[in-house]
Amino acid sequence: MTKCPFSGVTLSPGAARPGPVSFAQICDVMPIGAMTCDLTTFTIDYANPYSIELLHSIRETIGIDPDQIIGTSIDVFHKNPSYQRELLSEPGNLPHKARIRFGDEWLDLRIHPLPEPDGQVRRALLVWSIATAEVLKEQEEYRLLRMIDDMPVAVMTVDPATYCITYANETSKRTLGQIDEHLPLKAADLLGASIDVFHKNPAHQRRLLADPANLPHNARIKVGPEVLDLQASAVRGTDGAYLGPMLTWSLVTQQVAAEARIQQLAHYDTLTGLANRTTFREHLGAALARGRAGLGLLFIDLDRFKIVNDSHGHLVGDALLRHVADRLRVACARPGMMVSRLGGDEFAVLTPEIAPADLAAFAQGLIDTL
Repeated sequence: MTKCPFSGVTLSPGAARPGPVSFAQICDVMPIGAMTCDLTTFTIDYANPYSIELLHSIRETIGIDPDQIIGTSIDVFHKNPSYQRELLSEPGNLPHKARIRFGDEWLDLRIHPLPEPDGQVRRALLVWSIATAEVLKEQEEYRLLRMIDDMPVAVMTVDPATYCITYANETSKRTLGQIDEHLPLKAADLLGASIDVFHKNPAHQRRLLADPANLPHNARIKVGPEVLDLQASAVRGTDGAYLGPMLTWSLVTQQVAAEARIQQLAHYDTLTGLANRTTFREHLGAALARGRAGLGLLFIDLDRFKIVNDSHGHLVGDALLRHVADRLRVACARPGMMVSRLGGDEFAVLTPEIAPADLAAFAQGLIDTL
């Protein structure tokens, strides 16, 4: 017994083999719409069963009887039949691909020449499908992309396999355009570029983004003098599979500077730049909590400072305080020492692990310095 690899039919020895399969027989079983057209009359001379089935599904839109499609002119499918006739009249225009709208439906068309044995092309094969659902999906995706493009937040997506940027919205391009001079590439060249160019240690970033369990993740990175605030989130498909990371980010250089300024004001004296009373108390409390022996604490008060203020004015008094702070800063530059201004003309020095005799000598040295 011999099994035909094409038909799945098992033949007995000596049995007649089936003849060649015709073009129509092949098209009849194709799971896609197929029709042929006579290029001399532009009439449809064949439609496979799947074409008839598809035409029935959009019968209300096309307004013709699908069962009578053979013998019908192709003009019924086009608003501008002369254009289609001109295109099909020239075999050099084939194959041709198009997507056309027919009422509320969209059709994907592929037209191929069917050469005769003499080489002449008198018929064409139209392979087609209803693309309405696909078009609606593309339109919805386009609307979403337009919404993301117009968002005031910068957004980028990355291919998790190559770590190349696959999308950057207009806000990303505009914002990065402001700091072009500090970037390793121009904002206009973002698409297709690797995110490695933004990192000193790309391997760390790749490991982080490769596993959605690490996301969401926040970070701030420096690009020259500028600071970018990043949040990486996982984008998942409808089946929950990890499609890749989405980065939302903003330029926060001014915000970081403001935060640093607030931090400075909260912990340091604005006149002298020394640690203020709050910071001093925090350090003293931490040192006492550690319970280390030999902790030294010195309080410094300037004699007759009020007379200087009253006699020469506050500008001179402020200048004097700054000079005192500078001298204390130099004299107390040993590791672990801390100098602070408690307020007015009062200063304090915290010294780690120092013998009483040494502390007394150090205190006398400070008086001599001042």
